[in-house]
Amino acid sequence: MTVVLNKLEIEKADCFDQLITHHDFGNETLFVIPTIWEKGDGYAILNSNIILINNKNHEIIGTFQKNNDLYTDAVRLDKIEIDSSLFRINNAKSAYKLIFSYSNNSKPNPYYTVSMSLFINEKDSLKRILKDYKIETMNGETDTNCQGEFEKHTKQLQIIENSNREFPEIRVLDSIRNFKISENCEMEAVQTKLITDTLRFQVKEYKYAM
Repeated sequence: MTVVLNKLEIEKADCFDQLITHHDFGNETLFVIPTIWEKGDGYAILNSNIILINNKNHEIIGTFQKNNDLYTDAVRLDKIEIDSSLFRINNAKSAYKLIFSYSNNSKPNPYYTVSMSLFINEKDSLKRILKDYKIETMNGETDTNCQGEFEKHTKQLQIIENSNREFPEIRVLDSIRNFKISENCEMEAVQTKLITDTLRFQVKEYKYAM
């Protein structure tokens, strides 16, 4: 880690230590090192520093750096993870998956979300092609005891094959489940439905198809 910080000229004191993570993919290692842009009572604004390192010679082979890119406040950024599997874009291109977990501490209005960003390495630069896309969310209202209702979304992303595009469209399958708390204080499903949507690559990144 010290070697990476030195290469990027980042001071250890500027790092938001609890969110630093890395993953070894064999030939290279991906590091995520958030640094502090601004910090106050109950919140922090963070810079993203994402670095891909060659494991043999320890040289940087890809970077992504952006100021004011991450936030943690009343909705807390609990964890950043690097998925061990790559997201296949096409036969020649795959993306690194970063997973961000957020939650709040509200008992009457509990909430959490998991979002995903995708990065590809091109010409020594990590490019973000999908930004903070929510793949799982749950929110609800309770009396903080044994009455309440919740809604949960769980999304699966599937590349649409047989496309001549460099970045083919992505089909999104959104499973929506509604729950209530039963008389014995257990969660029970009351409704489930599935909807589909499409993400289309527009200029620099994937966005909802219009």
